[in-house]
Amino acid sequence: MATQLYTPGPTYLQLGTGAAGALEHLGWSERGVRITLDGAFEDVMTDVSGTRIPFDVLAMAEQAFITVDLNLYDEAILNKALGARTGNAALPGTMGPTTVGSLIRLEAFMYRILVYNPYETKAAMAAMNDAYNFPTGYLDAAVEIELSSRVKVQRCIFRAIPGWNQVSGGGVLYNFSKIGLVGVT
Repeated sequence: MATQLYTPGPTYLQLGTGAAGALEHLGWSERGVRITLDGAFEDVMTDVSGTRIPFDVLAMAEQAFITVDLNLYDEAILNKALGARTGNAALPGTMGPTTVGSLIRLEAFMYRILVYNPYETKAAMAAMNDAYNFPTGYLDAAVEIELSSRVKVQRCIFRAIPGWNQVSGGGVLYNFSKIGLVGVT
């Protein structure tokens, strides 16, 4: 395959915060969506390789961070994501008496995150991955809200962790599925 330039286009960000986990269109960013795939590794040291160089490297799991500066978005959907962090999607910013210590995957505070590149429909972009689908994610730690006389910008960092199959032992951090993609206008 020949090398080429790829242009994803105005990338959609959609969250599985709808009824029964249906995708809802959160919006578009000011300058694109950045996905950071963060693998975890641990050095295995032995005297054979000395004190500073690993003999081998142990591969662990992988997580992802999806960073976006939203300026054209649906505030109601963002509020659902903010509220889901504490298990109260209806009232972002509030925490119940059992919030601290909650297991957010086990207690269903997580949702699907879909990053879709609409220009994959162009013939010249046909080889490009058209979607990054993270089945198990949430809005991570700090959310910056920029308020001024300019257009409001929300900096959001979503975190995705693998969804594990406890029977097979395997897991999925992301795939390229766009099933359930919501049409936007």
